[in-house]
Amino acid sequence: MKKLLCMLALQMCVGSMAQAEVAQAPEKKFAGTTVLSLDKLMPRHEGGLPAQIAYDAKLSTVLNKTVREEGPLLTTRLLSTLPDRKKNLQFLIDFEQGPSNDPMFVVVAGNGKKVIGTINAEQLIVPGDGFFYAVSRMNRNYVEYRKFSLRGEKLAEVKQPFLYAGVESAALRPLTIFSGKDGGEVVAAIAKGERLTVVLGEKNHLLIKTRENLLGWLKLDPDMATREKRAIEGVYFDGD
Repeated sequence: MKKLLCMLALQMCVGSMAQAEVAQAPEKKFAGTTVLSLDKLMPRHEGGLPAQIAYDAKLSTVLNKTVREEGPLLTTRLLSTLPDRKKNLQFLIDFEQGPSNDPMFVVVAGNGKKVIGTINAEQLIVPGDGFFYAVSRMNRNYVEYRKFSLRGEKLAEVKQPFLYAGVESAALRPLTIFSGKDGGEVVAAIAKGERLTVVLGEKNHLLIKTRENLLGWLKLDPDMATREKRAIEGVYFDGD
């Protein structure tokens, strides 16, 4: 997924339409998908991800039309698609940038009359394998990767035990990591400037790997999670 994210971020917006289509280089899990850039609908902000959707062009039709407009807020119908190439069930994918740049993809029944579910994310991948893959940074402490499935007439998230982070970074202040999420034995003291890896997270708890390859938990208190007072470079709450 990290490789896919890099591919998506390198795509460029072309043409005079609100969005532009570009072919995505082959990738193991999502080979043959095409990327639709949405940066005209929601420009990228500092530290954020470019808004876009990747899909199987053989299973999808680009619609690119406004279906609702309330002042500056737009709902744009991006695609008509078959999320599962083994099933002849058509769905529509809408995009809303939200009142304060809180992007959301909306999955709608093929007849356009019923919302099946919503996914808050800057990036959505619909590769035709029956699932939706979301990549999001907005209103989160780091980039999160999630998976959703269609269960009957509902969209449900596939629960993960933890959310992968994979942030290679450095401490901006001295940190202490512990054997448990809320304390326990001290595993290591990390000096300011020392390299570390944020392996995964669960809410405000981060699993940290030190340069000695030791693992321990760090509780990310609110004063450590703002952009201005962040304790780890690149890890802060990106939102209102």
